[in-house]
Amino acid sequence: MSAPLVLVTRPDTVSAALTDRLAQAGLVPLALPVIDIVPDPARLDRLAGELAGCDWLVAVSPSAVSVCADVLQTLPPALKLAAVGAGTARALSALTGRPVLFPTHGNDSEALLACPELADLHDRRFLVVKGRGGRPLLTETLAARGARVVSIDAYERRPRPVDRAALAAALAAHPRAGAVVTSREIANALRDAVGEALWASLQSIVHIVPHERVADRLRQLGVHDVLTTSAGDDGIVAALIEWFATHD
Repeated sequence: MSAPLVLVTRPDTVSAALTDRLAQAGLVPLALPVIDIVPDPARLDRLAGELAGCDWLVAVSPSAVSVCADVLQTLPPALKLAAVGAGTARALSALTGRPVLFPTHGNDSEALLACPELADLHDRRFLVVKGRGGRPLLTETLAARGARVVSIDAYERRPRPVDRAALAAALAAHPRAGAVVTSREIANALRDAVGEALWASLQSIVHIVPHERVADRLRQLGVHDVLTTSAGDDGIVAALIEWFATHD
């Protein structure tokens, strides 16, 4: 029996580590990015200018860290760092060599906001780096707690076409398959990119997600088996291994 196929739908700028981990675990990863991360040069220039006056920098995703890598190489000595989720924290710490505050339980804005370090923020200045769009909860709550918040949309997400023939061939060659879908935007883009016929096939394979909001969206799109796993690549790989071990 052939090894299970795993579709990695993350943007290609942040998919390499997971692809490597899947291959090391004996799975067959297939990079299938369905969105591109497009930096906004003007906003990145603004980010560089805003850093000097901030007490905290918060990155909301690995893509935010990747896009801002050049700017974040040199940071003010007293600047504190925070991230929404363990994966983003690892990327930010690896880039800067600094400790990063992140929630140990959960990987969303609510979890980060529950950290006691962010309880009383009177007159603290926060710089939140994110993509265009998304929920306003983080910035609104920081402001409600007394912080002065600057939010910079450093990039936008654009749909990316996929090679449908290659995807169909890969699925035909691997009767057991799964997909990693890490955001609602990616879930929607995946559905649009593959078309009706292939989406019917993908609805029957297991989808691994980091948050129940993503799981809910996939179920709305007709996916039968959705597993919400702990944050980070280790949790994703472990969930896939367990699934394939118990489902022929």
